[in-house]
Amino acid sequence: MLFVPLAEYSIKAVLPNAVHFTLLGFHSQTSNTLVLPALITNIVIGLITLITIFLYKKRKLQMRLCLLNVLLTLSLIALIAYYAFNFNGYYVMNQDYLFGICLPALMILFLFLARSAIKKDEELVKSLDRLR
Repeated sequence: MLFVPLAEYSIKAVLPNAVHFTLLGFHSQTSNTLVLPALITNIVIGLITLITIFLYKKRKLQMRLCLLNVLLTLSLIALIAYYAFNFNGYYVMNQDYLFGICLPALMILFLFLARSAIKKDEELVKSLDRLR
């Protein structure tokens, strides 16, 4: 998700110029501006997701980490909204929000689906322990 464009701004400067907004920052032909809080949040979400995958024997911890990831994704959505709506480019002529702006919402959906599947596995293991 780091390189997926979230928005595109057409600004009127000396020449018509386009500025692309990704989680790495605002990029144009002449300059690049880093968006550090959104970048750090996205990297932390990725690391927690990777750690969660390998904790398959600790299902309760997996469910907690999924909820933590949902909270971090909500904060990422807030950061994206803040940066996208408060773009301080000069003479913005046009704003286009691209498909990448929907990806954090899909992340939340898939995290809830993962949490429900982990919960079903936990209930299945508990039911099998009762039969012994």
